Amino acid sequence: MNGPADVGFDEQDRALLRDSVRGFLEQHWPPGHAPARTQDSEALRQIWRGLAGQGLTALGCDPTAGGLREAAIVMQALGRASCPAPIADAFLVNQTLAAAEHAGALAPAFAALRDGLGAGTSIVCMALAGADPDANAGTVRQVHGRACGQANFVEAADTATHLFVALEDGHSFALLDAGSSGVDRSMQRALGSDGLWRLDLDDAPVIATVDVRDKGEAVVGAARVLLAARALGAAERAFELAVDYVHTRRQFGRPVGAFQAVQHKLADNLIALTGVRLAIENAAEHHDRGAHEWQAFADALWSYACGSLRLATLNTHHVFGAIGYAEDHEAPRHFRCVHLDTTRLGGARLVNERLASRFLDHGPAAFPDFDLGPEAARLRAELRVWLGEHWPAARREAFEQRDATHREFDPDFARELGATGWIGLAWPQAHGGMARSPLDLLVYMEEMERAGAPRAGAPVQAAALMLYGSPDQQRRYLPEILRGEVMYGMFYSEPDAGSDLASIRTSAVFEDGMWVINGQKIWTTTYWGDYMWLAARTDPQARPQHAGISMFLLPTDTPGITRHAHAHDVRR
Repeated sequence: MNGPADVGFDEQDRALLRDSVRGFLEQHWPPGHAPARTQDSEALRQIWRGLAGQGLTALGCDPTAGGLREAAIVMQALGRASCPAPIADAFLVNQTLAAAEHAGALAPAFAALRDGLGAGTSIVCMALAGADPDANAGTVRQVHGRACGQANFVEAADTATHLFVALEDGHSFALLDAGSSGVDRSMQRALGSDGLWRLDLDDAPVIATVDVRDKGEAVVGAARVLLAARALGAAERAFELAVDYVHTRRQFGRPVGAFQAVQHKLADNLIALTGVRLAIENAAEHHDRGAHEWQAFADALWSYACGSLRLATLNTHHVFGAIGYAEDHEAPRHFRCVHLDTTRLGGARLVNERLASRFLDHGPAAFPDFDLGPEAARLRAELRVWLGEHWPAARREAFEQRDATHREFDPDFARELGATGWIGLAWPQAHGGMARSPLDLLVYMEEMERAGAPRAGAPVQAAALMLYGSPDQQRRYLPEILRGEVMYGMFYSEPDAGSDLASIRTSAVFEDGMWVINGQKIWTTTYWGDYMWLAARTDPQARPQHAGISMFLLPTDTPGITRHAHAHDVRR
């Protein structure tokens, strides 16, 4: 999985980078001072010089200086600290100039700008304007070496020494001196706060231009990744504050965190924040490796992050109650950051439409391949060849014409798959498996879904048998699962026990050398399978209640089982 961006950084380096930037910001941009410093141009210049001293303003110049993954780490730290230093702008400009230099078309003025950014003596702000998917971002034209027009939603314009402005064609950028005649900067308020600027250009002299032609959309994709990273940092900081709060705030004699509604909100937040973080890492990694379709991952990230992060900050505010709306509290600051960043660049609507068109119009073939390493790539190719032979379109279409009951499992296909050993791809070798990596298992799952192949095997039951089954049970049941010969149904839910399985009433009593089971199960998945994976209460006196529940492996043709359209009675 080596790529050009792996030249200078590995995972340990990135962890050190994350800790270093967070520690630097905690010392030089503490949360309590952030609001005042944001309005202080000299404070912004000072923090910029400090970040330059750590090499962060040179991100994107070349692989050894750091790629999108490293820039996203820095942006996440800036979001946590509510620090508006334009690292994203510097990265995007550096990458754009690096691409132009590679093509042999870099003017000396751009080389000087890049050197100034690295040294911290220059501060650049990027105005996407004509390249911005948001129609309200403005339009800038160049006529006879002069720039005219308007650019909106620009950051750090008050501290910038240079402007890097996308022209109306969307793929050319003009470099301007931020202090030159014809450049007027005015603050734009959003969500009741300052921070974004409007540039009015009236015959402003252009120092140089660069044409990125086929890179314009890539600049926007990378900008989305960086904005998502900063919004994630803000949402994570607010979440951590909320977690601390619910441990100390008490209502009705109990900590607020003891209430299930609060726990659910915080659990939802943790899931969302983790998902966005992983999506950022994935999109940035594919970008740095030069993957052909990395922008599809950037689109998917942006689609997921825009809604998930806004909902997470809303949940955080609900947990805080009125405190979260007080301006002297840190949480409202992060709320605004998340909402402002995730509504930039056209918000989620444009990428949702593009993703929908891609996947709905072209089907599974439109899904990009994850770069999971050479072993996984070889397995992917092997799976595609095998599925092309054993699950061609004609066979799949015939299968899909079956009634709903039989549109989940094809016994012939399951046995064909069982002959390959792939059902046990990640099983330990001691149980007949291949002991392949989790990445290989992910490839297997992706390709099966891509091909629309039916289910085979019993992964939940196989794992339970390998972990907790007796040697006799393992010898009896695992081989037939591995061969694709059997299917299992989940028999958990009951009329009075759904998600609360501790309330199940189905009983199992050991009498005369055998278990006698009585009860009723509903909403049973794969009820037509060969075996029931059945939960029953074996100790009604156990406390807590779930401690008295055991799992039974029960053939579905066992006498005493009565099947109904909506329930299964077990009487034995």
